[in-house]
Amino acid sequence: MLNKIDMSFIRQIFSLALFIVPFLSFSQNCTPDQTITKTGFSPANIEDAKVGKVYKQVLQIRVFKDTVVVIAGNPTLATIDSIKVNDIIGLPSGFYYTCSRKNCSFIPDSTGCATLNGNPSASQVGEYPLGVAIEVYAKIFGSIQTTQKDTVRQFTVNVVDESSVEWQLYMNSAVCYPNPTTNGHFNFNKLYINQIETITCHNTLGETINTSLNQEGFSLDTPCGFYFATIRFKTGHIITEKILLTF
Repeated sequence: MLNKIDMSFIRQIFSLALFIVPFLSFSQNCTPDQTITKTGFSPANIEDAKVGKVYKQVLQIRVFKDTVVVIAGNPTLATIDSIKVNDIIGLPSGFYYTCSRKNCSFIPDSTGCATLNGNPSASQVGEYPLGVAIEVYAKIFGSIQTTQKDTVRQFTVNVVDESSVEWQLYMNSAVCYPNPTTNGHFNFNKLYINQIETITCHNTLGETINTSLNQEGFSLDTPCGFYFATIRFKTGHIITEKILLTF
């Protein structure tokens, strides 16, 4: 009888430990930055995941107060109660995310945060566009509860290998020049011109910018300012270069 009581006690302690450990991990995940007042995700672009190094990227999330939901085909103004992150789609194998709030649910007029974690390997070098699957909980007409699902496609995880030949070349010479430019045109460094497969450009909000690609380089027809050029090599290697358009 004593042994049965002891085993029951041990099982209770073990169950308690299983409860406490995830809670501690959850509570220490990240710290929301309440100085952020702009709604949406911050930063607009996330850092590269480097092979052989533990990856940790914190995303700050500020929820907007109002949105438009579609009811019976009609756009209707809704007041946000909360927004829940249901999933982050497209992460490299073995990567995962955690949130500062229970169930990854965030409320208006407050900043929460989430953390992307992983241990990238050489076999994962490449570009991983992400989809943040969210569910909006809101009220329409003051009291009627409604929900609507959406997917935010703002982020891309680039897994890079700093020991690769391409990376070493990149660290010693720019891919695009002149930088800054005054006419919106950038030339490719001759070291890379035959290795480049695609290029996409984004502004500081993460929005895709129309890019005209040719054999010598690429052009942007956009206002002056900073942009990010993400260049994919035929080897699968990806780099992002900050570029500047001036008068």
